[in-house]
Amino acid sequence: MEYHIEHHMFPTVPSYNLPKIHELIRDQLPKTRNGLCGAYKELIPALVKQAKNPNYKIPLAIPS
Repeated sequence: MEYHIEHHMFPTVPSYNLPKIHELIRDQLPKTRNGLCGAYKELIPALVKQAKNPNYKIPLAIPS
């Protein structure tokens, strides 16, 4: 989902302005996945791991 994080961080910003916000905060966000296939490549193995270990979380590298 494009600009999903931005939407939750700034819910009152109109959707057509989310790309501008993204450019302003890009260096503070985790690296985006490569489209839907990239998201599924990360999501499906995580669901399998969570079935065995409910405490498993997808590791995210957030820039400092």
